[in-house]
Amino acid sequence: MEQIKDIQQYKELLRWNKSRFDGIQTNCILLSSGMRPFIEEGRLYFESYPEGIALFIDEGRYFNLYYFWNQNAPFASFHRSKPVLVEEVNNNGSRDACLAETERKLVNAGFALVRNNVQVEKQQKPGELPVADAPQPFRTEDILAAAGLSLQICRDEQSFRQVTALWERYLGSTDVPLDHFTMKSDAVILNAVTAEGMVAATQFWKNSGRSSECRHTVTHPDYYRHGLAMALIQAWLETTEKQGVCRWFTWISDKNSPSLALFHKMGFRQNGRISKQYILEKE
Repeated sequence: MEQIKDIQQYKELLRWNKSRFDGIQTNCILLSSGMRPFIEEGRLYFESYPEGIALFIDEGRYFNLYYFWNQNAPFASFHRSKPVLVEEVNNNGSRDACLAETERKLVNAGFALVRNNVQVEKQQKPGELPVADAPQPFRTEDILAAAGLSLQICRDEQSFRQVTALWERYLGSTDVPLDHFTMKSDAVILNAVTAEGMVAATQFWKNSGRSSECRHTVTHPDYYRHGLAMALIQAWLETTEKQGVCRWFTWISDKNSPSLALFHKMGFRQNGRISKQYILEKE
């Protein structure tokens, strides 16, 4: 496994692999702009194979795997010094046949399916009131004040570490073996804090165009049932709307009924996109 040290090296790898195969697996995050933060943070690695190239983002406890691969070839024995997570997305059924073949190859390579996710979205319709002006059953400020909290917006490394600690605690209280927690330098964190530190957070970033993805919302167990998740989601909508965003989306496990209900209550609806996450355990 070799580290990718600069964006030019990454572009050369992409050009080389595109020239080798007519059919390759792609993902929007593989654009140079999407990979630049991971390169700058020293977290992007690669391995080359006769069948393609595997890209690994080091997430601490595990690697996220992305690949450019000959669609007619089986997967190789990937690097396994820690668990490897890969996610496959189905856009409204348009890739059913392709994904079925990919799933077969992943299973043959030792990967196991660990969760199914659905995408929910909310769109600002022409003539609709801005999010900040639309009638709401609550005010974010009131929810935070009632819990003795204040709202902060940040994107520094220390805040990411605090979010990671919250997320680790959440995972420890569930049966989810591993989740996709990606730290990006262009991500923004909305967090509710006390004098002692962060107790709830929403991580999001603005995608290209006029959309924004909420990657994670997590709350400390001691602050459950205070409405903090709802308040932070509303703050995300209002914050990004001021930046020109008119479409918001997130991915939720199809077994996470509380989160699905919460986002539905806030106007989000499933759009037919699903993803499957697979894990290859370390050797």
